[in-house]
Amino acid sequence: MRASFSRKIRERVDSFGASIASRFRTATGSAVALPAQFEPLEQRTLLSTYYVSNSGNDSNSGSSPSSAWATVGRANSQSLQPGDSLLFQGGNTFNGQLTIGSNDSGSSAAPVTVGTFGSGRAKLTVNAGRGIYVLNSQYVNIQNLVIVGLDPQSSSSYGIKIENNLNNATRTNIHVDNVDVSGFNQYGIYVFVDSAGSWLNNISITNSSVHNNTLMGIDTNGAGQYSLQNLYIGHCDVYGNAGNDNSATAADGGGILICSVDGGTVEYCTCHDNGANGSGSGGLGSAASTNVVLQYNEVYSNHTAGPRDGDGMGFDINTVNSIIQYNYVHDNDGSGIQLDNWLDNGAESNNTIRYNLIVNNGLKHNYAGLQIWGHVINSAIYDNVVYVNEGASMGIKIHNPSVPPLCVDNVQFLNNIIITTGGRSAVTVSPTALAGAAGLVFAGNDYFAATGALSISYGNSSFSSLSGWQAATKQETSNGKSVGLGVNPLLVNPGSDPTFGDATKITTLSAYRLQSSSPLIGKGVSVPSLGLPAATTDFFHRAVHSTLDIGADQQYGTGSASPEGNPAPWSNVDIGTVGKAGNTSASGSTYTVTGSGADIYGTADAFQYDYQTLNGDGQIIAEVNSLSAATAWSKAGVMIRDGNGAGAKDVSMLVSANGKAEFERRWSTNGTTGTTDVAATTPEWVKLVRTGNTFTSYLSKDGKTWTQVGTTVVTMNSTVEIGLAVTSHVAGALATATFSNVSVVT
Repeated sequence: MRASFSRKIRERVDSFGASIASRFRTATGSAVALPAQFEPLEQRTLLSTYYVSNSGNDSNSGSSPSSAWATVGRANSQSLQPGDSLLFQGGNTFNGQLTIGSNDSGSSAAPVTVGTFGSGRAKLTVNAGRGIYVLNSQYVNIQNLVIVGLDPQSSSSYGIKIENNLNNATRTNIHVDNVDVSGFNQYGIYVFVDSAGSWLNNISITNSSVHNNTLMGIDTNGAGQYSLQNLYIGHCDVYGNAGNDNSATAADGGGILICSVDGGTVEYCTCHDNGANGSGSGGLGSAASTNVVLQYNEVYSNHTAGPRDGDGMGFDINTVNSIIQYNYVHDNDGSGIQLDNWLDNGAESNNTIRYNLIVNNGLKHNYAGLQIWGHVINSAIYDNVVYVNEGASMGIKIHNPSVPPLCVDNVQFLNNIIITTGGRSAVTVSPTALAGAAGLVFAGNDYFAATGALSISYGNSSFSSLSGWQAATKQETSNGKSVGLGVNPLLVNPGSDPTFGDATKITTLSAYRLQSSSPLIGKGVSVPSLGLPAATTDFFHRAVHSTLDIGADQQYGTGSASPEGNPAPWSNVDIGTVGKAGNTSASGSTYTVTGSGADIYGTADAFQYDYQTLNGDGQIIAEVNSLSAATAWSKAGVMIRDGNGAGAKDVSMLVSANGKAEFERRWSTNGTTGTTDVAATTPEWVKLVRTGNTFTSYLSKDGKTWTQVGTTVVTMNSTVEIGLAVTSHVAGALATATFSNVSVVT
């Protein structure tokens, strides 16, 4: 039985390993063993961990690996309380639906965790229904599990279903991490709100593989407008979700589709080889959502067996105020990237597609690299590269299958490179789409026919030269002067379309960078903001300047750079007495942080801190690429801090120059610091997760497979600072660290 109690003093025990001793250092850096430290506690509740093992017995207490339960059914009968963990033995297989209901919720300070203990990941299988069903619960972490459907023909099977079917209620903070989900007829992972007036908030799916399901890999939806708020999907591999209906009215066989979302990000995902037996879906997209960002993804080899779709990426009906940027989209049956609104409601608006590489798409059904279908308004498509080989259809297509009301309004194509081969069309605008169009603008684009003749189809007219199109339509002109080009862009190696299978590597694709002699340097036109955040970097993480190049590479741009020295919302400051001023600068997604100071340790810190504000729960991930150290104790990593005073409460995950990583925490203002050391060397990925007042630290070598280092409870304000920290460990000397793949998720 769980007991509540109040104590003035307790012995602090670290969460890492079987036992821990607090460790302190002298000023010279040598280790000194001290007794375990003590601190006062508020009213607390004892937490329970329950174990399930094939060697267990349901009549056991479940309170230890040696007294584990045996079945999912027994686990379902246990009501979980805030802070509890339910762990299945790694390498074992368990059959039956696991249900996490409203009586199994955690709290902001103490989430419920469902995961694995021991070596490897546990496997949960189900014959029909759901592998894991999270119903009306909140503050739940699901991690380190394999979930398999044994009957892919079962019409109601889902791998993980997260659902809120309450009326006028919000459920929040459900996080899925490092799971493998396959073999389900419906969705691998499905997030759903049943009624308008209810919401799911702060949902994340990370570091997971979702594959070989039928209808869709990952899908979200809701009965009300924007029923899901603050959705994050990152570092997932979603593939082989094939579909089973190739009829004209079907919509199955896709990778990731997020619907009914306000505030969603999908990044660093690979979405590929979906839709082989279906029709009406694609690799990655959004519908009926707002404030969505799809970025840094590799989307490729998605298919359709029906008469339509198989697209790489896109925004479908009623998506507004959203951005598709920094993606590599290649070799898809359907369009590379599409804006699509088949309703005459004006609700597909204020969207931007920019700085993407779009290569060899439109392999079926006469689709295009960049495509607009229907009534799309107030949107900008700029600084992309579209390459069309002889197996693909065309560069840009605007159409509405003879539905006159469904036409574009104030849509601009700017500074794109369109390269065609074999006489393929660079631009096609159907007669009915053009007849009703208003404010359709092409300006600052380069159209190059690498082989064959240039072809532009515009309404009922066809053109074989840029100048002929300009003269007849005034497109690619401004104030009577030409702003378009029809020249060889002199890219490094256009036509190359390698498959990375790792979205963190796509920016290394140098084939679509400009050569130093390119005629496109400095020829770009200005681009509209549409009220959306301006791009500060190009596809290759280079700063965007006021004088633009054409295409996805801005390395030769001139004039003032976008605010990229330390881009908003980041700020940097020296904490404590450092002896020598530190600094932070950014180039694309690479941050260089230089710091001095005696240490991050003891009762007061001294270091350079590059941070932003975090309100409530969240996490930070960064790869520490290098550390140029002043001493063996120089450190660099991520931190969450309760204010910028030298003695502020904080939690950090740091990599030292001495071959160690340190999980550090100061539980009280001006109090001592506890540390857990593990072996680590740069490059090393580090992660900190805050859930209420619980902080958990992780390390990884590849940003996909994470090892938990430790967890602790530190009472902090709701609003804290989260960011990157560097200390030299010598006041007056400097250490410099470079960070990449930095992301803050709120």
